[in-house]
Amino acid sequence: MDTASAFAKFMNWPQSGMSQFETGMRRVPMDKALQLRSRILGFDPLWLWEGDKRGLSFDLLQRIEAEEAKEPSDPSSEEEPDEGARVKSGRER
Repeated sequence: MDTASAFAKFMNWPQSGMSQFETGMRRVPMDKALQLRSRILGFDPLWLWEGDKRGLSFDLLQRIEAEEAKEPSDPSSEEEPDEGARVKSGRER
């Protein structure tokens, strides 16, 4: 699917719920994972929940890895300055 909206429509899920899954605000529940397994050939819920790709079909694994290669690196994984490097307010002691 080209967009999350298209995928939500394909799965017959509300876009708001799909957005919460994407952002990590909500974990995908078992009933939704089972829907995914029934609609997507070679899907394994353990990949979704734990990142374990061993149960995915070869074809699906290849497609997922190709998409992951396109994604930019996660900026939140960059190190933040340590606590001592931050400017403290006059109220902190």
